[in-house]
Amino acid sequence: MTKLSQQALERHLWGAADILRGTVDAADYKQYVFGLLFYKRLCDVWEEEYEALLAETGDRLEAADPDEHRFHIPPEHRWEAVRQQSTLIGQRLNNALNAIEDANLRLRGVFGDVDFANQDRFSDALLEKLLAHFEKHRLRNADVPADMLGDAYLYLIKMFAEGAGKKGGEFYTPRSIVRLMVEIVEPRPGMSIYDPTCGSGGMLLEAVQYLKDRGENARSLSLYGQEKNFATWGIAEINLFLHDVDDAFIAKGDTILSPKRYDPKAREFTEGVGAYDRCWPTRPSRRRCGATRSGRKATRSGATNMDARPRAMATLPSSSTCSPASRMGACWRWWCRMVCCSVAGPRGASGRPCWPQT
Repeated sequence: MTKLSQQALERHLWGAADILRGTVDAADYKQYVFGLLFYKRLCDVWEEEYEALLAETGDRLEAADPDEHRFHIPPEHRWEAVRQQSTLIGQRLNNALNAIEDANLRLRGVFGDVDFANQDRFSDALLEKLLAHFEKHRLRNADVPADMLGDAYLYLIKMFAEGAGKKGGEFYTPRSIVRLMVEIVEPRPGMSIYDPTCGSGGMLLEAVQYLKDRGENARSLSLYGQEKNFATWGIAEINLFLHDVDDAFIAKGDTILSPKRYDPKAREFTEGVGAYDRCWPTRPSRRRCGATRSGRKATRSGATNMDARPRAMATLPSSSTCSPASRMGACWRWWCRMVCCSVAGPRGASGRPCWPQT
């Protein structure tokens, strides 16, 4: 099978979005494209691993052993099993995604609330067309390396963010800004990195890429984050897995009202503020304080001149633009969280800032 170029892969994946356009709301259909992309990748890689193990051992049972695979895909829920169905395809897809989450603790919730079973939205004919499009190309590691597929996924996130307008800033920060922020804080091998509003996970991945570009051990990083929006949390988890990053831990929930830290011994998140070598405090919008850059109140719709700025560049309101009550609110609690979560204070042990100063 002919290998795809990066541009051809991006066009192929964006073609899936074109199939759904007009059928599913623009704000929602990214979830379905991301979900199917990840499902196809999981199934193709499982087959690749199975064939390699079978060639090595000659034992079909051993080659199919869940312990021998990165992720377990139940036989009745693999891609080829779903493709044998010509009716109620959406329900079969739902069953497959749920079964994969149940079979893999690390994938719990990753597909979010995607629902292909609504036949008013997803007819069998539409899903047949969509699945046929996805299987034009294999997504095995040998065909599409992790970095290549991960970059294509980032391309999709960027395209969906551009289509979403101002709302796109909720899950995407331009890569040039992300790269600049990472270069400012200079992560080093062995460090713990924390993004309290991680969105689609771009800043954590850029820290990994930063070390790779320097020829350093990126796998020695400990990556943590938290994301309030459940759908965006799923996008981040898929983003990390597609980049072959398995050991990042992203909590679900509001970082200000309910901060969480990962307990490696219990292997779960607990309430509380952790301590990290580097933090990326993507600050809350000034709308939390009801003020704009010039001190004017936000419009009734909530739109201000800050909304067009990248998510990562929002600045803290001055004392002249917020009431005392507001200053004691979310914006100021945010900075308390950031100071607490930094191992050596705002400038770290090396004297470099633990976060970008904007």
